[in-house]
Amino acid sequence: MSIAFEGRLAAAIILLFSIMCAPAGAEIARERTSLANTRSTAKAQAVRQSAEARALADAVLKAYGGYAKMKELDERAFKSIGKIVQFSTISSAANTFDSETVSKGEMLRTKIDLMGQPLVTGYDGKRCWIQQGEEVFPADPTTTQRIVEEIKHGLVLLLKLGEKDASFEIGDKKEVQGRPCTGLKIYAEDGKATTFYIDDETHLVLRSEYLGTDLEQGVNAMKIYDYSDNRPVFGSVMPYRVDEFSDKKKTSETTIVSIEPANVEDSIFSMPEEKQIARLKQGPVVIPFDYVSNEIIINATVNNKMTLRFLVDTGATQSIFNQDIAREVGEFKPSNFAITTGAGHMSMNYMSLDTLQLGEVTLTNVPIAVTNLSSFAHLVGNKPAGLIGANILKRFLVTVDYDKKQLILADPHSVTVAEGAHVVKTKPALGVSGLAVEGVIDGKVTATCLVDTGAAFNNISETVVKPILPPSLLPIGEVLGLDGKKIKTSSVRFKKIDLSGVSVDNPVFSVAPASSAASQGIFSGATQLAVLGNPFWKRFRLTIDYRGQRLILERSQEMLALAELQKELTETKNAYRQSPDYRRATQQFRELANRARQQGLKGMEALCIAEGAAVEFENGMATKKTQLIDSANAHFEEAVKVAREGGTREQQAQVLAMWCAHQFTRVTTAQDLANSKRLLIEATKLAPTDPAVSTAAALMLIGMKQSEIAEKVLDQSLTLDPSNWTALWAKYKINQQAGRLEVAKLVMTQLKYYYPSAVAVKNLEAMHPSSGGVSKLRLAAGAQP
Repeated sequence: MSIAFEGRLAAAIILLFSIMCAPAGAEIARERTSLANTRSTAKAQAVRQSAEARALADAVLKAYGGYAKMKELDERAFKSIGKIVQFSTISSAANTFDSETVSKGEMLRTKIDLMGQPLVTGYDGKRCWIQQGEEVFPADPTTTQRIVEEIKHGLVLLLKLGEKDASFEIGDKKEVQGRPCTGLKIYAEDGKATTFYIDDETHLVLRSEYLGTDLEQGVNAMKIYDYSDNRPVFGSVMPYRVDEFSDKKKTSETTIVSIEPANVEDSIFSMPEEKQIARLKQGPVVIPFDYVSNEIIINATVNNKMTLRFLVDTGATQSIFNQDIAREVGEFKPSNFAITTGAGHMSMNYMSLDTLQLGEVTLTNVPIAVTNLSSFAHLVGNKPAGLIGANILKRFLVTVDYDKKQLILADPHSVTVAEGAHVVKTKPALGVSGLAVEGVIDGKVTATCLVDTGAAFNNISETVVKPILPPSLLPIGEVLGLDGKKIKTSSVRFKKIDLSGVSVDNPVFSVAPASSAASQGIFSGATQLAVLGNPFWKRFRLTIDYRGQRLILERSQEMLALAELQKELTETKNAYRQSPDYRRATQQFRELANRARQQGLKGMEALCIAEGAAVEFENGMATKKTQLIDSANAHFEEAVKVAREGGTREQQAQVLAMWCAHQFTRVTTAQDLANSKRLLIEATKLAPTDPAVSTAAALMLIGMKQSEIAEKVLDQSLTLDPSNWTALWAKYKINQQAGRLEVAKLVMTQLKYYYPSAVAVKNLEAMHPSSGGVSKLRLAAGAQP
């Protein structure tokens, strides 16, 4: 049993970690890290060995059988049989596996059984790899570096105590496992120190601590290892039990049952030959998708006989089948593993698919988890049969073209970056199968964000973004996890987020309150890992290069022009709220519409025309000038026509909803009401979850004296667009009239946060400053203040 064995077990756990998580080529060869490379570039440390530190070091070496014996054992090969229990730091999901590990020097090979197939992870001293069934994947450079770090900062670092030029010093004292210990801080070749807590009586190590990385969340964390059940092993002493913690949260328990010498060739640690997908040599495979409720849904054929709908989910490490559908496909078996979800964790069964056809690509012998996916009921249309996760997607170079609604699967060994595209580096999350990016929000807060095409919302914990939040949060919604569990959230629109030079304006995040920290899952208030879902990524043509650990983000000239016009449209609307000059505003909206038409952006042209019509309509209502109202309706009709000529479904729905909301404010006859309902029905068919559509529906419900239902619909709108001017005012009115003044005050806080210079907001606040603007101001249903 080599003294490096404990570090190699930790390395194996890194590679195995991805199984618990759900909703992590040539370039790798250039970037891979070995211990030898690290030694050559390590930061030199001044030798620091006080007499007290030297005496403690000698006592430690003696307790472990002496430096020569430790060195000899480090270079021998051993096989161990044991048990590994993994714990999620996000959800506390626990998985137990019997393990067989062969190790020699810096090399290791660990095997467990996962979903009826052997899962083998290896490290040959230079690179890491994973094999599940017939599929082989090289680990990314970051994971390789983390494994090197785990080894370098494990018990193998005790060998430094026998080197003349090693740096170590006395650390603090503390009690570990009920025993008084003295810290011995040893500096590794990377310049970082590990503190080993030495039992004052036996001089064996009971704990080690160093600053490393939380494997799930991809953030810095204090890595803590507790060692117990120390036993003699070939003239030395080794712990048969190792408990691992990440910032005091337990991440694994490793228990050794037996250890024996192994007569093996070094080749068993090398990565087997990868199985190439022959179809990809002919070029990319294009699969059309439906974009429903902010989810990407494709058709896939199972076992050459059933074509089913699947959600595409880069935030899921495993592909999952809905158990109701799985029963129709074949037999599935029980298992003892669970995965982390958005709101908790779920136990999984499993089955193996003979074939899974994605477009023109056919995969064989595909393991897939099976569970109850009743949470899919919230999706509009036919409920998906399951989801395609990273264990399948990472076999490809994956491109999501949101504009064309195409999923493109290409050869992962051949990657071309288009001119003008932005490359954003990623790092592993959720073990090794998830991808995360570093984002800077409003120039002040840095967040580690999961790349999650299975998320219909962006999500972040209140604790992460507390410095840039409004003074108080308005509880308005719930985030639904894959397991069907709900977490109550607020929603916030920030000014911008930057990803390695790529800036996106006005990103909206659902915010999990810190009070939900007791809850579990990726969406809980306890996690440091944020989620970037489809509402964010649809602003780009997104390519995910799993092997290169990077994203390739493309924005066409049309996308850039659309973003610029949208920014100016928002600025024009805000300027009107600050200085309500309707003639100037309508002229500005018309100018923006003309520019949009010249650039061939029909949808944006229609929205600009509709915004001008809205201002005209509101002025006509305020001044009781029928000719202005008639002119506004004519412009609304023009906007609808333009939107139908070339706008997206969402843009068409927004124009119709805007017209409906204004028409409803002057309903006087049954025919007027029927016309408004007709507009709303058409808008709902086009984009049922669009915030403008939800707001229009809520205004109609208010007019029908259905305020309780209306407020729930308004909350749905504000979840997607927390700065929605009309929705905020409508929610304020409902609560003010019902005497729920505390809620009304919270709504006013949001209005002041998003629109501090708006005349209507200032007037309302001035009327009742002592109550935070909670007044008896009467607003007509749906009317702008």
